[in-house]
Amino acid sequence: MAAAPSPAAGEDASGSNQPAGQSLLDRLTLPLESRLSDVPVPHPLATVPPPPPPAALHVVTLTSGVPLRTRVPVFSAAEVDDYVHRPFERSEDTATFRQTWENALGPAPSYPPEPKRPMPSPQILLADGDEGYIATLIWLHTQHEYTERLKRDPATWPALIHKQWKSRLRANPELVKATKDIAARPLPDGVISPLRNPQGDEKANAVWELRTFHFRYNFERLAAHSLPGLKAASSESAKGAIWASTRDRIRRTWGQGTSHYPSAQEARYLDSDDDLVRLRHWFAIARLMLEWDLRSDVAADLQLAMGGSVTDAVERIKAAYTTTYKMAFKNRDPHVFCSRT
Repeated sequence: MAAAPSPAAGEDASGSNQPAGQSLLDRLTLPLESRLSDVPVPHPLATVPPPPPPAALHVVTLTSGVPLRTRVPVFSAAEVDDYVHRPFERSEDTATFRQTWENALGPAPSYPPEPKRPMPSPQILLADGDEGYIATLIWLHTQHEYTERLKRDPATWPALIHKQWKSRLRANPELVKATKDIAARPLPDGVISPLRNPQGDEKANAVWELRTFHFRYNFERLAAHSLPGLKAASSESAKGAIWASTRDRIRRTWGQGTSHYPSAQEARYLDSDDDLVRLRHWFAIARLMLEWDLRSDVAADLQLAMGGSVTDAVERIKAAYTTTYKMAFKNRDPHVFCSRT
């Protein structure tokens, strides 16, 4: 018996004339005119844009009906609840920033006396008119010197009161004369040398970095003031061990990549556009505060912030922090964290 002829090119063993490499299922998805013709017609889906990259935001809806945008690979309300409430700040597997003199056993916290600060208030840069303008020029010129000092032992920090910082960021006589002689702003670069005018978002970034430094610095200071275990510890070594654990948890809350001084270029956590990431880190702040010696109504507000509607959670936590800070430090207003523009 003669051997059966092998299928011709472009024809499968069933005798159909489909293009090579296409299965019957592939052809069934093609338009009718393509299936009836030997000339393939492009699949209509070939012109559809490719799917969004994995980092694109998607929406997950809570049982309350509130939609949240996230890049985190969670897709149910239960997964969201687990993600935002998991105490990641307690994981010792997560690296945390430490200064050269800090370790897992301490030392005990040490801060300049109130109201001295190791950095100027951002409000000095935001002052009206030439006062804020000149302060910004001087700060941009000198900030590296001051921020580098933060890497040293706190005893060497340039702790100054607000009035002293204003004096350090005030124009010298030559610059004062230039501001009077020249009406236009910004002043010409040649006139203000060796200072320079800020470029682009440089002033906004400098203000955000100062404000964020004060927020982080004051949060640690308030934690040291409010921890019951730290108050009860009877020795410096005991205080050091208690504080080291708390300090590391606080700094994990700021997020990976943070260091001795904030950078406007660092990854966003407390101001992330990802709702779950932002809530997760603010809930960590609330958990840390619940370890403190808090007024009962403030503690209740923090519990409500983490268990109630997520739409006002961050503002509730900020309000609880502000209230606690003002009670601890003689009604002074704290620098509360602000989002980057």
